[in-house]
Amino acid sequence: MNILMAVHHLPPHYSGGAEWRTIRTAVALQQRGHRVRVVAIESIRGEPGEGVTWFDEVYEGVQVRRLSFNM
Repeated sequence: MNILMAVHHLPPHYSGGAEWRTIRTAVALQQRGHRVRVVAIESIRGEPGEGVTWFDEVYEGVQVRRLSFNM
């Protein structure tokens, strides 16, 4: 099964309970044969211009897309 998990932030820059629960759950789902991707907010800036940028990485073995918003 393909699974997309969304959370407000992720380690290593943020390390609260929801962040760690998301990573642990994603790893456990992958170990059971599922394809998992996590989407999280990396930053929100208030600079001139608007837009969303992102970068993809692997964190703790999980595919992560980190979004940055320029509001």
